[in-house]
Order: sequence, then C-alpha cells, then structure tokens
Amino acid sequence: KAPPNISVIMPCYGQVAYLEEGLRSVLTQQYPAAEILIVDDGSEDHCGQAATRLLDGTLAQLRRGNIRTLQQWWGWGADDLRRFKDEVILTPNRGVAHARNTGIRRARGDWIMCMDADDTVSDTYFMIAMTHVATSPQTNLVYANQQFFGESRWQWHVPELRADYALVNGPLPLMTLFRRSLWMATPHGFDEALPKGHEDWCLWLQFMRLALHPYKIEQFVVQYRFKKNSKMRNREKFNPEVPRLMR
Repeated sequence: KAPPNISVIMPCYGQVAYLEEGLRSVLTQQYPAAEILIVDDGSEDHCGQAATRLLDGTLAQLRRGNIRTLQQWWGWGADDLRRFKDEVILTPNRGVAHARNTGIRRARGDWIMCMDADDTVSDTYFMIAMTHVATSPQTNLVYANQQFFGESRWQWHVPELRADYALVNGPLPLMTLFRRSLWMATPHGFDEALPKGHEDWCLWLQFMRLALHPYKIEQFVVQYRFKKNSKMRNREKFNPEVPRLMR
C-alpha cells in the first residue's frame, strides 16, 4: 500500500514578508510533504515570484533534502518525482476560497493541509499525524491545538469535534490535515460564494455531514499569526451578520 502523501496548499496575497518563514516551517517537517502548491491570488506584492525565488534558491537545499528522504523512505522513483511536483500557481484575485480550491484541484496527494503564508507549523506535526494514521488507517481528519503568535500569545485548546460546537464557532484550525476525498465529497469545497469570509468554517460544517474519523493532537503544533487589524478581524467587527447566517 502506498504511504500517505501530503500536499500543502498555501495561498498568498499581501503576505510576501512572511512567506519564507511559513515555507521554511513546511520544509523542516520530520515527515516531508510530497508537494507544495503556492497560489498567488493576484497579489500586488508578487508573492508568486517571491515563492519561485525561495523554492529555486534560498530554500532549494532544504527541499532537495525532503525529496531524498522520501526516496529513501518510500523508494520514490522517476514516476513519483514526475507525479508530485511543487508548483507556483498564478490566478486572478478571486479570494482565498478560490485559491485554496484551485490548489487542491491540482494536488496529487491523498492528504491536504491548507495554510496561510503568514502562519507556521511545528516540525513534528506531520510526523505525529501520519504515525497515528499508520496505526488507524480509517482516520480521515487530524487536528491539533493552536498557538497564537504575533500580537497575541493566546493558546486555543481546540474542543472535541462535535456538530453542536461546530455550529456555534469555527471548530478547527485552518492547518487541519484532511483526506482529499473529504473535500471531493463536499458540494463545492471552500465556499467561493461567501462574500465576507468564514470559508474554512463553512468547509468544516460541510465535513460534519460526512463520515468523519477525526484524531486530535494535544500538542500546540500549529501556529496562527494574530493581527489586530487583519481582514478577518475587520470582517467580524463590521459584518456580524455573517456568523449568524453561517449558524
């Protein structure tokens, strides 16, 4: 049986200053990602160009080390190297939901992790997750406690995944790992029709209708960069009707 392969989907818009830090956290995983797809969502700061320079230059040696590890562990050959391929995808500015869906459609891995370019993940995250999957292959979603950084040091002890909790608040961190088959079983993946955000919350609500076999990592292995004046904070402040409509 083929080992679990992880595709990392990283939209980028206005986050070029943090891109190297986010990418480096992916490239230093003890369990390497099979591929990284960066989606430049029509950014004015040319995130796509910056991502190409990083992957081909500053971070190229780290990525080559990832590939060597995958070759040694799983016997990756020429076919695997052709199948899994890091990509920088350029799209018109259509929002983060469209960018994530675009990346997932292009992904070849059977596991997906979406992350924003200004967030990070601990180097043990994928290893802990996939070690559990190896012993419990029915698992189709893995989430973890989340550490805030930047303008907040709050720690989010993510509660048990339940439908009633999911309706009250967004139940999971964005950097949750899920099988691509779950995304394919939803009507539209991340909802591109939502005018004012909460597209990840909408995805989790769609997942709640499916046969989920989740696993929670108790460590704080995903890190969310908190900015007091972020687009999400402003949306929540000026558009309180959106969470009500979601519920």
